[in-house]
Amino acid sequence: MSFSELDWLLLIFAVIGAFSLMVFGQLMAAVIIIILMLGAVAIDQIQTPHHPRRPAM
Repeated sequence: MSFSELDWLLLIFAVIGAFSLMVFGQLMAAVIIIILMLGAVAIDQIQTPHHPRRPAM
């Protein structure tokens, strides 16, 4: 059974989210998770080569 990169990311987010929920409380945990997800999206945007997309209808 092999994890894909996305599965690992989700697993890491879940662990960090649960940990920060215990340590900081609900609001801080939500903020931390949002920051992490934005960071992951930004990294993903940087790493993947840009290909032209179809214009949305």
